[in-house]
Amino acid sequence: MTRLDYFPEPLFEGEEIPEYLPRRRQRFYKSPKKLILSAIGIIALIAVGICAAVVRTDNPEAKEQSQIDKALDNLVKVRFEYVEKMTRTDTNPKALTNPGWYQQAVAITSQGILDGVEVERTNFKSPNYRLSKQAVLMKSEVDANELILLGASGEGAKLTYQNNQGEEKTIELRPSELATLGMNKLAAIDLALNLEHFVIP
Repeated sequence: MTRLDYFPEPLFEGEEIPEYLPRRRQRFYKSPKKLILSAIGIIALIAVGICAAVVRTDNPEAKEQSQIDKALDNLVKVRFEYVEKMTRTDTNPKALTNPGWYQQAVAITSQGILDGVEVERTNFKSPNYRLSKQAVLMKSEVDANELILLGASGEGAKLTYQNNQGEEKTIELRPSELATLGMNKLAAIDLALNLEHFVIP
């Protein structure tokens, strides 16, 4: 490669092209306008990209979609917290200190069952008079299992109760609801047999 290969390019298109330049240099020497136009084109593309980004940012529909996505995220978070509080299970077999709502309800039910057992064991007219606590609870387990079997067999039931105004109400229990009632009672009896300490958070 000769020194002429590094001959500087002219700044103006109208300048005369020296004949002694190599053809490769003459080719670049003829197109300064093309270089300027290319630079202008690149700047224009950058400007268009910036404008598009601004438009996307200021687009009301995009903002609305962003708000919808944020609301959905918050809904999922609230739903997760609700399910966690409802189903949280304290696996300590002897003491409950951090139960969820369902386990709290079962534990409270177990305390009511124990209170009923003590009343029956001290009532000489009761068939459970002077029986041990475990014996009375085992009889209650049989009753709970009967509810589960009835539900599993497709049998429903009717539940009659009195509301706060003293009115008697009757509701139908579907087979699945009847089986669930029996399973909840079994869970309460299990806690009544084993739970020694229960603290409502």
